[in-house]
Amino acid sequence: ANTPMMKASEAIIKKMYPDIQKAHAEYHANRRKAHEERKKRDAERKKKLEQEKKKKAEQAKNAEAESSYMKRAAGQKWISLFNGKDLTGWEGDKKMWRVKDGAIYGAGPTGHKQYLINRSHTFKDFILEVKFMPVKGNSGVNYRSHDYKKNNKPFEVSGYQCDIGPMGALYDIYTTSKKNRYGVRPKGHNHLVKSTEWNTFKIVADGKELYHYINGTLVTRFTDNDPDGFREKGFIAFELHDRRVKVKFKDIKVKELK
Repeated sequence: ANTPMMKASEAIIKKMYPDIQKAHAEYHANRRKAHEERKKRDAERKKKLEQEKKKKAEQAKNAEAESSYMKRAAGQKWISLFNGKDLTGWEGDKKMWRVKDGAIYGAGPTGHKQYLINRSHTFKDFILEVKFMPVKGNSGVNYRSHDYKKNNKPFEVSGYQCDIGPMGALYDIYTTSKKNRYGVRPKGHNHLVKSTEWNTFKIVADGKELYHYINGTLVTRFTDNDPDGFREKGFIAFELHDRRVKVKFKDIKVKELK
């Protein structure tokens, strides 16, 4: 029989039941949340470890490559491509290029991209160092370059380019590849460059291995296994991409790899 006490107990339980259900649901929800957070932390930790492992492997690979090409450069003398006084050895539109305060100064107006070309040397495997100041607009340092005549415009070249725009990116100007690979490695590293100060590009061409450094930091590495696009050798050139460009270059030197 239901006594008054039992009825009172049932009433209390009935009244408390929603709160018990809610507390039970919250408990399990919190457990699920904690479990998901642990899974997320574990995944992030694993990803971080994998990234660090990949970074160390890449650093080791780059260090090994640098050791290899530096050995080939040992004992080789630097070849200067700029005398600091005039454009001896260089060819280009004199309205666009001149020497000012010991540096090569390039500025528009130009209606199409054109180049200042140094045909005094043809380089195959080498280390190229050049200081640059990217005052304004898009420019670049071209290497293993060749004359490009298809547009019937003066002072155009094809070949690899270390870009001054997306800084340090690798482009294949007027590529000979059958693939659409104008932007081979288009990522820029503009945070490493100061537009109002002198910066240094180091470009290494070692067989099919191409390296771009900005102020001592390796930013681009590419192995060119494209049989149609690979450039084995060529000359050095500087680009003016359009009428807005203003750029300076100095201390231009090359060390050949033997």
